[in-house]
Amino acid sequence: MKISVVLGTRPEIIKMSSFILECPKNGVPVALTHTSQHYSYNMGKIFFDGLDMVHRKYGLPVLFPLHPQTKKHIDELMPHIPSSVRFIEPLGYFDFLQAQSSARLALTDSGGVQEEMCVLGVPCVTLRDSTERQETVEVGSNILAGTVPEKILKCVDVMMNRKTSWASPLGDGTAGKKILEHILNTL
Repeated sequence: MKISVVLGTRPEIIKMSSFILECPKNGVPVALTHTSQHYSYNMGKIFFDGLDMVHRKYGLPVLFPLHPQTKKHIDELMPHIPSSVRFIEPLGYFDFLQAQSSARLALTDSGGVQEEMCVLGVPCVTLRDSTERQETVEVGSNILAGTVPEKILKCVDVMMNRKTSWASPLGDGTAGKKILEHILNTL
């Protein structure tokens, strides 16, 4: 429900962002990870190989806002990070919404990002083997790719060709209005 409250007015919310991204007309993939499964030496190399395969196939740079938990592990992974991955500083909420809404798709392990991409109408590839946000998979806005580079690329192929006409299972965007009406009617 929290997403519906904020994103129900997303054009107005996104206008509050000062973040401007120079990107191709169709947007760039946005990658955001913060779970520990991507941070061992081997997993980091495999993970970044997967992101590089996406770049090589689609010719789009991968934008990667550095989550604070991720930043702690980047130095040890740096030798395996391809130049196609563009790191940027962590973004504030409104700026991240702007980046998400401009994205061609998201590659993430974040449950919150899975929900936000669903509401924003942007395809999502989840870099995990399971999700607590199963409803996003069920409506077709999200697909589980795990961490194997070839499977990541196959899932990206599916989502790059998927129509974005799903109905959000996370509400109709009117929660904020309903909450306000309820408050005003009870005062």
